[in-house]
Amino acid sequence: MKVRILVSKKSTITTAISLVLLAPVLGIMPTVASAESRSVNLMVPTMDCGMCLITVRKALENLDGVEQAKVDFNDKTAKVIFDDDKVSVERLMQATKEAGYPSEGVEPNKLKNSNKGNE
Repeated sequence: MKVRILVSKKSTITTAISLVLLAPVLGIMPTVASAESRSVNLMVPTMDCGMCLITVRKALENLDGVEQAKVDFNDKTAKVIFDDDKVSVERLMQATKEAGYPSEGVEPNKLKNSNKGNE
């Protein structure tokens, strides 16, 4: 005995839309290749209060492409994780400058070495 399932055009469209919407949740849809996230450490030497920290963090987080900004008041640094297809290191530095806190990019090794003298 053969079983036939009759499906109307409307239910086929509904099913297709449901599958498209659920596919990412189920992990069955291929993902589009995107740029990898990058990180940069910025020295922000003019931070001298808790509000400075918040101002710098917000200036960075408000940029399209910034995924995370962690600002350390004691080290006077900001570690920024960002999508370099959307925002550049130069733009990150410009944002801190526009907020009143000029910054410069530094390599992680340079950061570690500069902290050793403070310990």
